Order: sequence, then structure tokens, then C-alpha cells
Amino acid sequence: MSSYLFQALKAAEMFPDIPFEAVQKIADANKGNLESISEELLSYDILRESESKSQQDAESVISSVKTKKSVTAKPSSEITIMSTLLGCSVDTISQIHQRTKNSHRTVREVIESGWNPTEVEIATIYNRQMMEIADAKKSNFLLQNIENKFYVNSLHYFKGDVNKTLKLATWMVDPNLVNRSKTSTIPKPAAKIVSSDPMADLIQHSLKTNKLDLHGLTVPEARTCVQQTLVKWWNSETEQRIMEGLNLRGSRAMYVCPLEIITGRGLHSSGGKPKLKILVHGILKSNNYLFEDITLGYLVTGKKN
Repeated sequence: MSSYLFQALKAAEMFPDIPFEAVQKIADANKGNLESISEELLSYDILRESESKSQQDAESVISSVKTKKSVTAKPSSEITIMSTLLGCSVDTISQIHQRTKNSHRTVREVIESGWNPTEVEIATIYNRQMMEIADAKKSNFLLQNIENKFYVNSLHYFKGDVNKTLKLATWMVDPNLVNRSKTSTIPKPAAKIVSSDPMADLIQHSLKTNKLDLHGLTVPEARTCVQQTLVKWWNSETEQRIMEGLNLRGSRAMYVCPLEIITGRGLHSSGGKPKLKILVHGILKSNNYLFEDITLGYLVTGKKN
């Protein structure tokens, strides 16, 4: 039984056509992180669609034979749970499970293969939908914490359905929000909410001034602030590229100014080494940002795709 059964069940609600066994494995591999689980499941389904027809035919024959042999067999507990959750018969879930459980490449291999050239074309095709998503993000700041590449992949998966894409994104940041909704639309605030969160105010100010000053923040606060600011900063760049119909694979920022991150000289130092500067360097390096070392911090100039 999966260590993250609850997260696996939540993910299965959004991806009912993917075998529950695969959902469980992905949930375990990502330690229950909903955002990472969703990204892998999106890639998993796209991979299945791209398999050759001969492979699909072969699996269909095998599926038919095995299904007939297992008519009287007792279904696994996972398939029974999925049947109850999705309101489908056990036989239907078993057939989907058998038909799709095999794959020559792991989902993680697909993700690590990098940005596919076709995704640039996808972003161009769904230009109008991306503009709708950009408008939705303005009224829901939680959606701004998800990178645009996820929205592009989701639009491809849902064949351009903006509502389903936003529903998935909303579920990623707050699963309970989607469960509380009785309709398929994403609720929007009736009026603009004035933020009372100092962290959110600092992030918004840094995006306007292109300067993020971490003075006075603890290490955990600085980590959250830097990560969210970088995502929103680069999202602004990619959104503008999509609207202009430009290649998304360019590394240098063209539409947003370089972002200056001020870490200071020695606050929160450990053994004479500034903790904040080490922290920020690690974030920039691990997320493939282009940056320069300056006296009081770093100057971020782009991001490798």
C-alpha cells in the first residue's frame, strides 16, 4: 500500500484514465508533493498518446486475453478504491489499468529529457488561452506561483480547455478549494483583496522595482520569498514572449529587467559565511537561472530552459 495513499487518491480524481498503480508509484516517488505529482502525470499521459500503433495493438490483445482470464478473480484493493472514487465498474478500472500500465520509458526520463520543440508550437497555438490564464492569475495570486510551462503542458493535455487547466492548477495549490466548488468554474474574488501579508507585499514591491532586499528576513522566510519572486519574475517574461509569438527557449530576459537580489554582507552568518548568500546561490543554481555575483548579492538575468 502506498505511503501517500491520500495524495494518490486526490491525484486519481484529476487523472482518472491513468492506472492507479502508476499514480501510487508517482505519489511515492515525489513524497506526496501534489505539484510534482501533477507534472509527472501530465507527462505520463502525453507519453502514452505518443506510443506507436503497433505497440497499442499488441497491448490491446494482451489486455483482452488477461481480462477474460481474470473475470472471476478478486480485484485488488487499489482497483476497488478507484471504482468507488470514480463511480465506474471494477471491470472498467481493471481494463484501463491493464491497457496502460506498461511503458518503455519512465515518466521521470520524459521530464528530464527537457523542453520539447513542439511545446513552443503548442504555446503559439494556445496563445489566446494563455492570455485568459494570465488574466485569471491577476485575480488569484496563488496561481502565480506555478510556472508557465505547466500551463502550456496542461492546455495540451486538456486540448485547450482553459477551465480544466485552471481547475488543475487550483487543485495543485489548494486541493480543498476544488472539492468545495460545486461547479466546474474556478471561483474568483468578488472584489480585489488588499494584502495584509508583509511577505506578499515585499514580493510585489520587488517585482515593480526589480530589486529584492532580504534584510530582516529569517532563512526560511528568505527561501520562500526568493523562490516565489523568481517564479513570478520569469513568468512575466514567458507570458510576454507567448503574446509576441516568440521562441520560449531563449535564456536571456528580453521583456523584464534583471532582478537584483540583495543578501547583505554577513547577516545570519555561520562560521564567517553569510547564510543568505549561500541560500540564494543554491536556489539560483538548482533552478537554472542565469546570474552574476555582485557586491551585496546577485543579479539575475535569465533562465535556461
